[in-house]
Amino acid sequence: MYFMIKEIGYGVNFLSAQDESRFKNLCKIYRFNKNLAKNLIKDSIV
Repeated sequence: MYFMIKEIGYGVNFLSAQDESRFKNLCKIYRFNKNLAKNLIKDSIV
């Protein structure tokens, strides 16, 4: 959930190169944990 919010919050505009690299790292982590994140979201909704 945290990564999804970050993704939406950042959009396509980055304040700095540091923010861009941080966002890319979050995306990598999010993709790696996508199934885990889906399960966590299901658990929190139900």
